[in-house]
Amino acid sequence: MAFNGSSCCQRAREHPLVMWAPLSSELEPSLSLISWFDDQMARMQGDLAQNRFFDVPEVGRIDFDPRRRSRLFDALFSNDAIDTAMKFHENPNKNRVECQVSTGCGDFFRPEDIEVNVKDRNVEFKARREQKSEDGHNYTVREVRRVFSVPENAEVDKLQAEMGPNGKVMLTAPLLKPKPIENKPKGPVPIKINRK
Repeated sequence: MAFNGSSCCQRAREHPLVMWAPLSSELEPSLSLISWFDDQMARMQGDLAQNRFFDVPEVGRIDFDPRRRSRLFDALFSNDAIDTAMKFHENPNKNRVECQVSTGCGDFFRPEDIEVNVKDRNVEFKARREQKSEDGHNYTVREVRRVFSVPENAEVDKLQAEMGPNGKVMLTAPLLKPKPIENKPKGPVPIKINRK
């Protein structure tokens, strides 16, 4: 993708990107792990610079201070950030809001592996499962955490969660002011035709 100054966002001109300054040059050259890390950081920042106008999570919160390596990761992978991908959608047919939570692991998690916590209007969804091999030498741990908000028009105290056969969890909450359900006829309705 070529850079076109006239079509880029205004914020790109207002907030120039400061690239990673490797710290390994200040250290002994024999520290190959630090050199590898510096190469990876430079590669990731190059990717971010190319894609900075697309949906990089919370890219506006990143402070590209080359002396603070952890800030990049803190901003991108913060546990306290509200997940913008997880949203409740209103289902007017059932007078409720719904949110389908995908764990990204198919049906790996069981209902007993899942915990849903509610504080104010924020919902925290956590799933964790450990599996050990038959010989006991290997194990796998999978963990998922999502944080998102229940809309203002829903009764958060009546929030419910259930797992479907596909492994996806459906969160539902009734609307505060239910809309009247229209009694629509099930079949075709004849319309009078005026003949003159």
